[in-house]
Amino acid sequence: MVVIGAKNIDIICPNKLVTFFDSTPLLVYCLSQNAYKIGRNCVRWETIAYLMKCPVPVQQKKKKQILDALDNLCDLGFIKKENYWGYIIDANSFYNQTEGFERCSYEALMTLRDNAPLFQHYMLIKKGLINGKCTYDINYFTKMENVSERTIARRNQELINLKLIDIYRTVKDDKYDRNVYVLHNDKYVTGQNFSNLDRSVSQRYNSFVKNPDKFTPLMRKTLRKQVEEYNARNPDRAKDLTVFDTEIN
Repeated sequence: MVVIGAKNIDIICPNKLVTFFDSTPLLVYCLSQNAYKIGRNCVRWETIAYLMKCPVPVQQKKKKQILDALDNLCDLGFIKKENYWGYIIDANSFYNQTEGFERCSYEALMTLRDNAPLFQHYMLIKKGLINGKCTYDINYFTKMENVSERTIARRNQELINLKLIDIYRTVKDDKYDRNVYVLHNDKYVTGQNFSNLDRSVSQRYNSFVKNPDKFTPLMRKTLRKQVEEYNARNPDRAKDLTVFDTEIN
């Protein structure tokens, strides 16, 4: 049995739920999974309310919200309803999965358990991570979360304040469009940008275009990934990736 409060619990969230239009079922699913992992065979709405830090006694409005979320999860096939005991969590829906799932730490889940929309925003950022960085632009988040750019900026700042993410800005006054998100690291230095890295990648790219035969398959693969990240940060100066498709002599 996993002890509640342990910091080594990983919650596994299906991408289908991460991008679900309603953020509450995502949070309820993850909290249900946590309840299952601490030794409960069934999950009642009262357990979810407790894990969501709802006041006691729980308001009926919150009860209905949780029950509606649980029913949505049943419709999506992630949990099963048992008439008497509550909701049965199907272990196969979140254990032993490698594709199409995003992990969330117990600590992050507990930090965000009373704010479903902010939790969804955090998980969307995690979903977009490639080599430790997420370069989704503002339009992606506004579409997925159905909110304004101002709201996304506010949620970004909340996650920064909670020390869950950090944001690099390639342009000093760019608040929205070209953010590069990374998970929080205590070594992060505010205001760091990619100007030196971009210059280096650009130089090596030009060198590759002139003399591709001097690059080994590993060097070619590494440079391609770096150029893909460069293009995400600099869409107006994107490099042609088709040059990497040439055969090595």
